[in-house]
Amino acid sequence: MNSPPNETGGIQGPARLNSVTALTVIARLREINNYAPPALANEGWRLLNQFQSRGSVKHLSAFCRHIGGICICMAEAIANTSIEEGER
Repeated sequence: MNSPPNETGGIQGPARLNSVTALTVIARLREINNYAPPALANEGWRLLNQFQSRGSVKHLSAFCRHIGGICICMAEAIANTSIEEGER
């Protein structure tokens, strides 16, 4: 079993994360970690841990979909905030 991400978001597990997809999505999770709602960010880290411990494509897919969903929600929230502020 691999270790979960550390407090800085570093991955301590070995080779399972050699996938370019996983590394790209992990980088995205690190970027949004401080801006996304904590429950969503925590679920992202939990899904990453599941992928690390099991190495299943199913878990990688769930992780990627979750992070993609966070990014879409955040983009919509930013767009809606900009429109509302412009109307004032």
